Amino acid sequence: MSGAVFLAAGNAVQALAHQPVASRLRFFVGPFYDAALSGAPAPGAFGLAALAAAGMAATVALFAGPPIVAGVLDIAQRRRAGAREAEGTDLVFVLLLLSLAATAAMVAVFAFKISVSPGETKRIWGRYFEFFAPLLWLAAAPSFARLADRGRLVGLASAGVMLAGLAGLYACFQAGVVLYAWDGGALTAFFRPHPERALITVRLPYREIATALTLAAAAALALKMRPERVGAAYVLALAVVSTQLDDFWIGPMAGTRAEFAAEVRAAGALLSQDAGRGAIFVKDNNDAHLSFLALDGQVQIAVASPEGVEAAAAAPYERLVTVRDLPGPPGWRPIYEGWQLKVWEKAAAPSP
Repeated sequence: MSGAVFLAAGNAVQALAHQPVASRLRFFVGPFYDAALSGAPAPGAFGLAALAAAGMAATVALFAGPPIVAGVLDIAQRRRAGAREAEGTDLVFVLLLLSLAATAAMVAVFAFKISVSPGETKRIWGRYFEFFAPLLWLAAAPSFARLADRGRLVGLASAGVMLAGLAGLYACFQAGVVLYAWDGGALTAFFRPHPERALITVRLPYREIATALTLAAAAALALKMRPERVGAAYVLALAVVSTQLDDFWIGPMAGTRAEFAAEVRAAGALLSQDAGRGAIFVKDNNDAHLSFLALDGQVQIAVASPEGVEAAAAAPYERLVTVRDLPGPPGWRPIYEGWQLKVWEKAAAPSP
C-alpha cells in the first residue's frame, strides 16, 4: 500500500516537473496568485518591497533583538579571544539567523510581485517569520549565560535595538502599513483600526498598550534585569493583548465559518458517493478552502463565475452544491437549501 502511494506521488511530481512554469505555479498557489506572481509588478513595487522588509526588520528587532545582540556579541567576543572552532549552539544560532534573513527576503520578493493587488500591499506578514523569535531566544541562552558579567552592555544594546524596532514599526504605520489579525501573532497587539482597510470598533487602545509594554521591557533591559525573563514576560504580555483582540475581531468570523462547515458537511452527505459524480461550486478560494477542509477533500471543488454554474461545467455531475447566492446550472432543480448553500440535482430526461 505504501509503495503504491509513493509511486503515485512520484508520478505526480514527475508529471508536474514537465509542465510549464506557469502551470506549476498555478497548481501550487491558485489562479489569483499565479496571475500576480507571473505578471509584471505594479509601479512603485520596489518601494512596497522595501516597506515590507522594513516592517519585518522592525518586528524582528522588537521580538528577537536581545537574543540577536547577545548571540552576535558572544560569538565576536570568543573569536577575538582566540576561539577557532564554533560550538554547536553557535551553529544553531547562526543557522536560525540566516534562515530568518532568507525568509524575510522571500517575503519581500512576494511583496514586490503581489504589488499589483492593493489589498495585498502595505502589510506585515508576521506568520511567515514570527516563529523564529522564540527559537532565537532559546538558541541564545548559552550566550546570555556567558555574557552575565557584561550585563550592562548587553542590556543597553538590547534596549537600543528594541527602541529602534519600535521607531521603525511606527515609521511603517506612518507609511500606511495595516496589521491584520490573520497576518501575525504577538505583532497584532500593535493593531489600530484603519478607516478604509480595517474599520472595526475596538474595546481597548491596543497600539498604545503594546507601546507601553515595549518601553517597559526596554527599560528593564537597560536596568540590567535578566534578559531571558524580560523577553519571556514581554512576548507573553503582547500575546495576551493580541489574543484578546483575536477573540474580539476573529471570533464572530470563526463562528460563521463553523456554521458554514456544518452546512457543507450536511450537503456533502447528499452528493453521490461515486467518484466524480458530485461537486461543490464556490465563488472564491476562501470558500473553496473551507469546503475542502470540511469534507476532507473527498468532493470535487471548483471556483465558478459569479453569474452562475455553466451547463458544461455541471455536465459530469448528477448533483452539485452552490455556495452563497451562486446561481445553479440551467435546468437543474434544488433539492436542499441551507442558510449559505444549495444542493442541486440534474433534472431527469423526459421519457420518450
